Amino acid sequence: MRTVLVLAVAVTTVVTVLYFGLGSVDEEAEVATTPVITSPDGPSTKNESLPTSTRAPEAATSISQGEAEPTLVAVTTVASTTVIYQTLDTLPPVEGLGAPTLDAASSVSTVGIDRVMFGMTVQDAQIAAGSRFTPVTPIGHCFLVVPEAGQAGLTFWVVAGTIERVDVDTRTITTRSGAGIGDTEDRIREMFADLIHTTP
Repeated sequence: MRTVLVLAVAVTTVVTVLYFGLGSVDEEAEVATTPVITSPDGPSTKNESLPTSTRAPEAATSISQGEAEPTLVAVTTVASTTVIYQTLDTLPPVEGLGAPTLDAASSVSTVGIDRVMFGMTVQDAQIAAGSRFTPVTPIGHCFLVVPEAGQAGLTFWVVAGTIERVDVDTRTITTRSGAGIGDTEDRIREMFADLIHTTP
């Protein structure tokens, strides 16, 4: 008799759990939906790669059936790198320019060329040269300029706003000692002797 009662209670418990448990699951079950991700081309429910966008990441909303509140879905966008190349520009106008001072008689020294000295600001160098300078490379921390008037074949290096170097590309202009483009090695050694150091 005792065994029969235990068995009856067990069966009743199992039936009750199955009936009420399954019923509760059915009542609370929701229909599964595929999240919708908003993209520039419209909603997409497929498993596709996200489009590339230069806009900042945004949050799109997706509302599943049976939900009262929207669910936030994070959308990751990849910003394409854009390289902006600086274009050639002009230097500010300079007033008080006299006649060009750089000519065939100009000579280069360790401190500059004629009146244009290393360390001068670009504006002072233009006044000393009696000519405006035209940038031939993009203006920045370091750029190159050439005089608009006077001797051709000169290129000045501007570093941090001051003249730091001059390149000579003409045989007309020489150093104060007379050395210039086209001189032989023997002539240079003869002129400067022990001041010349040869490296392999």
